[in-house]
Amino acid sequence: MGLEFLIEKMSGLKSRISTFTYKFRFGKIGIHSRIFTAHSLLNPIHITIGRDSMVGASARLDCIRLYAGTQHTGRINIGDRVSINPYCHIAAATELQIGNDVLIASYVYISDHDHGVTRDTSPSSAPLVVKPVYIGNSVWIGERAIILKGVTIGDGAVVGAGSVVTRNVAAYTIVAGTPARLIKQS
Repeated sequence: MGLEFLIEKMSGLKSRISTFTYKFRFGKIGIHSRIFTAHSLLNPIHITIGRDSMVGASARLDCIRLYAGTQHTGRINIGDRVSINPYCHIAAATELQIGNDVLIASYVYISDHDHGVTRDTSPSSAPLVVKPVYIGNSVWIGERAIILKGVTIGDGAVVGAGSVVTRNVAAYTIVAGTPARLIKQS
């Protein structure tokens, strides 16, 4: 019990110190929220996190403000009691909203933009194509799912592991697959 107890206490202390240092970099971090050591943060001043939320270790949160010479207004708003597990990548060039009581499994990718493709430019220098992403309340997103630009996921929806969501998901439905398709409606 002694060693396990000590390891648990040290882990909790490390996450509290990490969250404390992030408080000065983020737009807002709600009370009792925790951010474990992030892999990368791009413009975190444009990220807000509600109360009692958690961002897992090695997460990547990007708010894009300038890309290929074009100004963007990237903002990420995360609600209350949201759990973002390790190794997630969440990126916004316009607006990405995550509601309350959302569970996001590990290795999930959520983005409100992609690279435009033209014959005259490479993908890395082409302008971004942006459309906001909205994730409702009480949503569960399974491991390694991908949520693409312009998608709205309704309240209470479930996205199956490994799914690629390219279209809106109705409230209280289960979707899965590549591309994600309706599996069940409550």
